[in-house]
This record gives sequence, structure tokens and C-alpha cells, in this order.
Amino acid sequence: MCLQVVSEGDFIQVTKSNVLLRGLGDDDFEDWKVLWRKYLDFYETHLPEEVYEKTFERLLSKDLTSQNAIVAMGAGKIVGLVHFIFHPHNWKIEDVCYSKIYMFQTL
Repeated sequence: MCLQVVSEGDFIQVTKSNVLLRGLGDDDFEDWKVLWRKYLDFYETHLPEEVYEKTFERLLSKDLTSQNAIVAMGAGKIVGLVHFIFHPHNWKIEDVCYSKIYMFQTL
């Protein structure tokens, strides 16, 4: 199995097989929202539209570095995502990372 690493701007893209991992982009809102909604549906959770919009804005913000997202691309579309948040921890001095991964489609 071969890995290819491509550095682009603020993100490093890693390809493995036919899946490309990259940072969430400005043009990804509609595809991201579909996948995020399916994730929330699994937990029987429904959110108002403004929460989707604000969450996406936070995930893209260069000023809010604690909240981030990476998407998995396959066949030219988003097939998975991970949200990861760095936050203070009461048992450690350094921040810790909390993440949620969701793969919707297998390739």
C-alpha cells in the first residue's frame, strides 16, 4: 500500500489507495452538511440551520484554531469527515484533542 503526501497551504493531504484526506474548504458546505446531518440522524439529533452554518464557519475559521475538520474524498466527493477540537483538560497542563469520525460511504 502506498501513501502520497502533498502539502497545500495550511493543510497536508495524504492519499492512500483511492481516498484523499484534506482540510475542509469554503466550497464544501452543502456536501459537509449532508454528511453531518446523516451523522446526527444516527443519534436521532436534529439541529436548526443556523447551527450548521455557525459550526461550518467555526470549522473554517483561521482565528478559532481549536475547532477543525478534515474530509475524506473518494470519487470526487466527500465520503467521510472528522471534527477535532483542542480544549483544556483538568488532569493535564496541555490541551487534549477530542475527535468524532464519520464515514458514510465505503469505497
